[in-house]
Amino acid sequence: RLVEELENILKANIGKNVCIFTHGTAIRALTCYLRNCMLEEMLNIYWYDNTAITVAEYENGKFKLLMEGDVQHLGNDLCTIVNQDWWKEFLKNTGKQEEY
Repeated sequence: RLVEELENILKANIGKNVCIFTHGTAIRALTCYLRNCMLEEMLNIYWYDNTAITVAEYENGKFKLLMEGDVQHLGNDLCTIVNQDWWKEFLKNTGKQEEY
């Protein structure tokens, strides 16, 4: 359903810039689609903070991610995800560096 709506939006706005707003799980599912990976691989995609910005270019039927999950406009005091215990535990368990 999400991908179908994205394709409808793109078809209705050929040659235009489009801004799409959505929430956490939908963002992860769309990112998976934009990366051309299987939905099962969504577990490998980070959760992004509220108001995080992802920019993709669509040309000749292909997506190219230009920016993914950017929160530079927030800073740690406004980020919600960095203050969540489950996020800290996720970073610890995966050995990933905190990117905020």
